[in-house]
Amino acid sequence: MDRYLVVADDSDAARELGSHAVELAEAFGIELVFARFVDRDNYQTRLQEAASLGRNIESIEAAERHAEEIAEEFAAEVVGDRDVSYRSAGIVDAMPEVISEFAHEEECDQVFIAGKQRSPTGKAIFGDRAQHVILNFDGFVTVNKTD
Repeated sequence: MDRYLVVADDSDAARELGSHAVELAEAFGIELVFARFVDRDNYQTRLQEAASLGRNIESIEAAERHAEEIAEEFAAEVVGDRDVSYRSAGIVDAMPEVISEFAHEEECDQVFIAGKQRSPTGKAIFGDRAQHVILNFDGFVTVNKTD
């Protein structure tokens, strides 16, 4: 069975890609995996901030459950009432490497990911998730760039 990974984020570009993946999935019987990825370094920074403010500290498991809930909401929005097989996942790990690794582990044939319009210098300094997936995933990658 063919399987596609859709990287769920808050951008309109991701929603457009998700809708496109749903159309393909419905037409060709492809299973979709909607995943929300959270960078481990960002998670640890939030953890330190919470600890310094005396707030409850969210476990990594709780953060992954929350990310999965966001992916599920994203999936429900783009799938709607279409007849598509899908599941959702939430992952907290090193970005952007984990996206390609997860797609490989899930035996995905294609990845749908929103990218940001950046200059070559911006990519060198800040990195680029989509570019990393393109260079490191051994399947097809579809990118929709945001402005």
